[in-house]
Amino acid sequence: ITTRRKTLFSNTLIRSSRLRLREQADETSEDGSSSNSNLQDIVQSFDLTAFARNKDQIRDNVFDGEVGQRGEPYVIAQAILFLVILLGFIPFAQGTIDIMFGPILFLAGSAVVALSVLGLGK
Repeated sequence: ITTRRKTLFSNTLIRSSRLRLREQADETSEDGSSSNSNLQDIVQSFDLTAFARNKDQIRDNVFDGEVGQRGEPYVIAQAILFLVILLGFIPFAQGTIDIMFGPILFLAGSAVVALSVLGLGK
């Protein structure tokens, strides 16, 4: 039953998105460019109440299945990657990474410089 709910919810969102895209394509001007107001109309017509109407279904989908089998490790890995990119460094292992990759990247950069200098003479 829950798989059916997920499919129904996904299909509803996909159908409404396709309908909006068709409407936008119909309103596209003859030269192929779309006006900025079309984009604003699409954003304003986005139905957030669909989430409110389907909150029980969304909650059931989130809590359905066994912990660890729903993709939690991927979400955690993505969150860590996002934080590392946002911070600009890895808080718990930055020193180790600097020691390991610093010399390797220095040698690789030196090789690129040497090959570039040799390439200048050709």
